[in-house]
Amino acid sequence: MPAHDLTITGTYTKNEYYIDGTTYQVNGDEVVVINGKNCAGKVVIPSTIEIDGKKYDVTAIGDNAFTWNMYITSVTISDGIKKIGANAFNYCIQMVEIIIGKDVSVIGNKAFANIVTSANTPRRTSGGLKVSCYAETLSETASDAFEYSSISNGTLLVDDNIVNDYKTTEPWSQFGTIMGFNEASGVKAVWANEDGDAQIFSLDGKPMNEPQKGVNIVRMNNGQTRKMVVK
Repeated sequence: MPAHDLTITGTYTKNEYYIDGTTYQVNGDEVVVINGKNCAGKVVIPSTIEIDGKKYDVTAIGDNAFTWNMYITSVTISDGIKKIGANAFNYCIQMVEIIIGKDVSVIGNKAFANIVTSANTPRRTSGGLKVSCYAETLSETASDAFEYSSISNGTLLVDDNIVNDYKTTEPWSQFGTIMGFNEASGVKAVWANEDGDAQIFSLDGKPMNEPQKGVNIVRMNNGQTRKMVVK
């Protein structure tokens, strides 16, 4: 040790920022969402955030970022976000809808696990989780990403060109209904063309007067039936 006092100088750079209920961690010019447990309702994770006049790209949702948040009802993961970490939305039990942007390429273990129907959760007609995934290629998704979530009676909407990829790849193949966006959007036009004479049913066979949000079974005047989704 020196025999005289030393003066040490340095700088400290804050790298965590709390914005609208969400904590972001800055790593260079990129940002990771690390805590969203104070969010509620319909949550949108943006593609960029601005700090002190500078814009940063949000590229990932970190492990455990929103886990056990019981107040989120839906989440939109914007384009530009590439990774959804392990347990990111595990036990977000009130969530009914997930929208995944086109750039997500990795979805970690139990990222959307344990999102289940409960007595206090408002659900759409089809009863399960609704996921819209805008990626143009199949993401690298952990086999337990949707473990114990309400997907066997849920709806998955994807790019029309890769519907079959989802139907043959777990865990996506476990969704009760898997459809392309264009196919799903045709329900209103079909109903209008039928002049109100077609018959429409819920998934459990209950007759309905008009299409409801979620999955509908439409029986045409020519006897053909279609399974369609109303957003």
